[in-house]
Amino acid sequence: MITFILTNKARDRSPIALLVSFKGKKYKKSTGVSCLVRMWNQNKKRIKVTTSNPEANEDNDTLDKWEIAAKETLSEFKTCRKAPDPKEFISKIQYRFYGEQNNEDNKEEDAKIGFFDAFDDYLLTHKMSDVTITNHKVIYRALKRYELYSRNKLTLDDVTPKILSDFEDFLVKEHTFFTHNESGGVICIQAYKHIYEACPETRTPKQRGRNTIASIHNKLRTFFHWCKTKRYTNNYPYENFEMKNASYGTPFYLTIEERNALYHFDFSFRPSLARQRDIFVFQCLIGCRISDLMALTKSNVINGAIEYIPRKTIEDRAKVIRVPLNSIAKEILDKYDDNDEDKLFPYISSQKYNDAIKEMLSIAGINRLVTILDTVTQEQKQVPICDVASSHMARRTFIGNLYKKVKDPNLVGSLSGHKEGSRAFSRYREIDEEIKIDLVKSIE
Repeated sequence: MITFILTNKARDRSPIALLVSFKGKKYKKSTGVSCLVRMWNQNKKRIKVTTSNPEANEDNDTLDKWEIAAKETLSEFKTCRKAPDPKEFISKIQYRFYGEQNNEDNKEEDAKIGFFDAFDDYLLTHKMSDVTITNHKVIYRALKRYELYSRNKLTLDDVTPKILSDFEDFLVKEHTFFTHNESGGVICIQAYKHIYEACPETRTPKQRGRNTIASIHNKLRTFFHWCKTKRYTNNYPYENFEMKNASYGTPFYLTIEERNALYHFDFSFRPSLARQRDIFVFQCLIGCRISDLMALTKSNVINGAIEYIPRKTIEDRAKVIRVPLNSIAKEILDKYDDNDEDKLFPYISSQKYNDAIKEMLSIAGINRLVTILDTVTQEQKQVPICDVASSHMARRTFIGNLYKKVKDPNLVGSLSGHKEGSRAFSRYREIDEEIKIDLVKSIE
């Protein structure tokens, strides 16, 4: 089957991608064409042609050309017993689209792809988890806003270390483009309104710390490397760009005693909070990420254990994580066994869930001071654990308490889904002074 899809219906304008289904596999390719979402004819899979939109004829011709190229490629592979390699299949379609020219001509044509068209192609064809794709879309929109802010069109060939530095400065100060009105609401400063009218955000940009910016650069660096391998450009601006490394403090988490105190705290006066408390404690007992937690259904409960494939790593290493359920976890599951839906629990949005975690800890009096590293100022400070708690602390609680008991990173990693030797997991080696004390005592 050959069709075309809009890749971002949530926006006013969306890129159009070619989608080919063949022998149980799906192949996606950016067409380089975009249109207003309201002008897309879902039945015909083409752009509506109107007097106000005459260029649609030319864009539809381009889509026709892509469709012909896909049909010819399908015909070539129709005798194959199994689905072809995605890279080879897409390459064949692309070759036919650009015509029977020499390779150098095709390379030149490929190199002309627009910056954001290349980014669309990257999101469509590069192996990434749903979580990673979402994170990249945030960067995509930030780049769009930077383009509007700088009033310079981004092209793959012309991005320099200076532009990367300017983009970083934009990320650092973007939150200052907003102020409060007389009623206390957040409004955009007049000078920057054109940016957010053209590229609206549902949430006001917050102050970004060093780690967030480092993560953005890491993803952009990978994108430019991919563009080079695809021969979209020979430019690699990160070669001469000095990136700041991310820095993290020692992970903080709930002790077993604190976790149990939270579980047994009487929230009968707040049934909704009691439900979220149960979910949080359950997460503390299986150690999954929030994205995996909210995807869990009754089918993930197998022979007294939770089995799932982490969504964050599903593309590059699809490994099944199996976490046996202890008595508390089973008790919590039994509470919600009569839930009509297939989902394990009555989930709410991740943001509301994080808010509920902070509130439940505060009400339960779990306010022990913890030392954190301020990601903006890079300074250490002490704050009540209830003020900085989130869903990810449940994962740290699971890992931290296990590591205190076992002190075997490979065994703990098999339950948490961390890769052996990962930097994320290595942070847990500093979590508890007791481990160091035990080691010293061992050589007495």
